[in-house]
Amino acid sequence: MGQLKLRLTLRHREESEARQRAMVESATDYAIIATDLTGNVIEWNTGAEYIFGWSEKEMLGQSADRMFTAEDRASGCIEKEMKAARETGRGGDERWRLRKDGTRLWASGAIMPLKTQDGDLVGYLKVLRDRTDERCREERLALMSRISAALLDARDPDAVLRPLLEQSRQLLGFDECYSYALTPDREHLTLTFSIESSQDMRDMLVNIGLDVPISGIVAQTRQPLVIDNLQETTAQRYEIGRASGYRAFAAFPIVAGDTLHGVMSFLSRDRTSFDDEALDFFATIARYVAVVRSRLQNERAIGEGEEKLRFAMEAAGQGDWELDIPSLTFLPSDQCKVNFGRSPDEPFTYDQLVESVHPDDRPRMWNTVTATVEMRGLYDIEYRCIRTDGSVGWVHITGRPTYAEDGTPLSLLGVSSDISERKAAEIALTALNDTLEQRVEDTIAERELAQSALRQSQKMEAMGQLTGGVAHDFNNLLTPIIGSLDLLNRRSTNTEREARLIDGALQSAERAKVLVQRLLAFARRQPLQSGAVDVAALVNGMVDLIESTSGAQFAVRTDLAPELPPALADANQLEMAILNLAVNARDAMPDGGMLTVSARLEDEDAAIASGLAGGRWIRLSVADNGIGMDAETARRAIEPFYSTKGIGKGTGLGLSMVHGLALQLGGTMTITSALGLGTRVDLWLPISTAAVEAGPASIPAAPDMPRSGRVLVVDDEPLVRMTTADMLQNLGYEAVEVPSAASAETLLRAGEQFEMVVTDHLMPEITGAELAANIKANWPALKVLIVSGYADVDGIAPDFARLTKPFREAELSAAISAL
Repeated sequence: MGQLKLRLTLRHREESEARQRAMVESATDYAIIATDLTGNVIEWNTGAEYIFGWSEKEMLGQSADRMFTAEDRASGCIEKEMKAARETGRGGDERWRLRKDGTRLWASGAIMPLKTQDGDLVGYLKVLRDRTDERCREERLALMSRISAALLDARDPDAVLRPLLEQSRQLLGFDECYSYALTPDREHLTLTFSIESSQDMRDMLVNIGLDVPISGIVAQTRQPLVIDNLQETTAQRYEIGRASGYRAFAAFPIVAGDTLHGVMSFLSRDRTSFDDEALDFFATIARYVAVVRSRLQNERAIGEGEEKLRFAMEAAGQGDWELDIPSLTFLPSDQCKVNFGRSPDEPFTYDQLVESVHPDDRPRMWNTVTATVEMRGLYDIEYRCIRTDGSVGWVHITGRPTYAEDGTPLSLLGVSSDISERKAAEIALTALNDTLEQRVEDTIAERELAQSALRQSQKMEAMGQLTGGVAHDFNNLLTPIIGSLDLLNRRSTNTEREARLIDGALQSAERAKVLVQRLLAFARRQPLQSGAVDVAALVNGMVDLIESTSGAQFAVRTDLAPELPPALADANQLEMAILNLAVNARDAMPDGGMLTVSARLEDEDAAIASGLAGGRWIRLSVADNGIGMDAETARRAIEPFYSTKGIGKGTGLGLSMVHGLALQLGGTMTITSALGLGTRVDLWLPISTAAVEAGPASIPAAPDMPRSGRVLVVDDEPLVRMTTADMLQNLGYEAVEVPSAASAETLLRAGEQFEMVVTDHLMPEITGAELAANIKANWPALKVLIVSGYADVDGIAPDFARLTKPFREAELSAAISAL
């Protein structure tokens, strides 16, 4: 029963864990990572593998710090995150990380502590999302802002761009960048700056039709038509092709208005192409350079540059705005209106702006605005806004205040972004984190319960194996004891005192035999002669015995369902089990009471609830209305040698024997009990497909007839072999003893004649079953009787006669007669 319950528990845990894992693994947009207290990875979902590149196999047991940059590891940010999670219950986790291939990604998320149900900290849970594209977009916009701010007042755009671009190679996706300026005669391109000098410069310029002298500084145009082609594509990016040594190469004309100022080239060795966003960015940089150079020639280019900047911002979903503080005049761009859920055509005044802010977020907005203006800081806030259609969205606002010379605030200038989708994802992720933590705790608890049940089952199995082996050895010891006492008891020369002593010894030996049978029943190794049993007839035939065993102060009642099908059981062992349960029920009612024996045919649902595999079963129950048991006593009741009756009042094997019998028959045993309400023990028996045989199934008594002939006795235990031989001689046979099956076969091959072979089953090298099979094949007329200490019937053909140890002379004689 324990193993069946364990399998069901494990099956339930595996199904629950499979459902949970399927939910976690389906979140491929999120990296869900669990670590132990030392930072080693213990869970790594599909999203983590998708985002970071390492497989679950590569990361389990490895330190999570391989995802951090060298700078973060050196600064101790990993320990700071864990500390924040421990102290506050949640820590922010947003920074650059490393992928398996060495590239960087911007991951945003949170870290939380993992605790048991008792509150013990066992590790940490990270939930991250790849926001590289968003971050790169933000950084590109920030870079664009820095470039625009730096170039607006620059007198040398190349000197301004060079340090900015050197710091932003990875962000922009290129290895090298070159800028060329046209000479006034438009016949030369001058290399005004490069991030890195390269030996590939000559080949690269030749590719675009320029002949480069050894100095690599001034290039004489070989094909002036190239410049004309560049001028014709002033509104588009210009891709020249792959140069030697580079896999991706793009060039952009530096054009302001109708004036071509030069060419800007971006090259990469690792990429095969640039994405559209990068190309647009490169083009924008080229446009900025053109604007500055054009401004140096003509201030009219400034307006065109500002318009292109606005276009770039709107392409990134950012809308600019200005708030005149003295007049509270709000001037939003069309994209800013869209970010607040409004049409570009409808008005959007300052009062409408304030009214659109969610009431719960309005105080926080006022506090942030006030602090920004007073502290001359950055205005940076996220809040909810109510759109014109009534829906609620999220916006991210950044800006800076401007002041008059006397310090009076003049305006707020900034940009807005619609972050509704990001916020919705964060809310969903938070909900997932909360439920995931509880599911992890539930799974750990189920796993611990299953492991406890497994340990208990393994302990019971080991005890059963030990008990079976000990009982087998006891049977070997009891066989010569009972046999010898039986032979002594048959002597007619015994004095009265000798007869009394021998009879007392025989009674003790028989009690030991019953104890061993109970041990074997607990170990599920007692010999069973299973067949179709009429349970109702068997119970009715035992009523008188149960009543006489219980006593006059106990009422015995039967409740047997009509037309019960036969059960597959050993009738003798089932009678012993019922009697054991009746005695236990009697002892549980010290002041008398009602003992009920019932039998029912149960359906599949009831069987499954009791730990069985389904189908229909016969439930045989013995119930009392006695003192009952608490949950702990009921749980331990089937443990061998566990008893609540006190020292000397029970062996503690009764319920163990019944439980072992039920399992050996293929069923199970369940106990239902409560203090003060009594106890009911249910035996679940399989249904027999055969009909009940008429007449007794017991071995017929040996006929009183003369015995003669030679019998070969085979047993590796000398005392058992000697006692068996003495019994056979007392029956009139000539007994020949040998210690092994090999010795027996040697005698038979030598031509020795025997009427019968009596052999033990479990012997070294060749078993009794193997010896019987060899005899049947080579000497078919020779009868064989196999003697076994317990139900180790593997390999014993059903047509071989068997005798169970220990046995008396009469039982040996009856078994021989049955041959």
